[in-house]
Amino acid sequence: MESYRVEGRRTSPALDGLRSTPFVKTCLVCALVGVSLVLFGIGCASPREVRMLQNPTGSSKFLLKEIDEILKESPLPADRNFQIQNVGGNAALSIHVVEARDVPAHYHSYHDETVYVKSGRGVLRVGDMEYPIAAGALMHIPKGTFHSFRSADGTPAVVVSIVSPPSDGRDFVTVTAAEAAAKNSPPINGTVSKPATPK
Repeated sequence: MESYRVEGRRTSPALDGLRSTPFVKTCLVCALVGVSLVLFGIGCASPREVRMLQNPTGSSKFLLKEIDEILKESPLPADRNFQIQNVGGNAALSIHVVEARDVPAHYHSYHDETVYVKSGRGVLRVGDMEYPIAAGALMHIPKGTFHSFRSADGTPAVVVSIVSPPSDGRDFVTVTAAEAAAKNSPPINGTVSKPATPK
């Protein structure tokens, strides 16, 4: 077979012809698609599978589960109006699943809270203002803001609460309804009359 050099490589006219045929090009494309599908399949997992995730800094890990599984493992007792379950977190925040029929007026001295309502409906009271909320609602409650919740029909609402900085639940200062109504706007810089110990 005759061969010749092209830009420092040794090649042959027969191989050059084979490289340009549609059959070979089709095989190469199929091989690339096949490898891509295999890699995609390896990266996918069942949506019900519990996974360990690591944050980008590599400093902490936390376990993610389906909310329904968390509620089945520890349902809200009939004699309690609300319960908070810690799901996990890191140095910046903590994640909680909350079931609530009725949450008394309270505030957090040192923690901002962002809440997503997964199911249920009711009334969120902030100071002297009331807001009807239902599944899909998202709200941010700055530290020092007086707030409470009451279910519309006695069925517990289920919410995901993200608290920053991370909370161990001790920064939960209850107040009377009158005190909450008197403070119709959040205290400046979280200044409150009964500060809690930071945790």
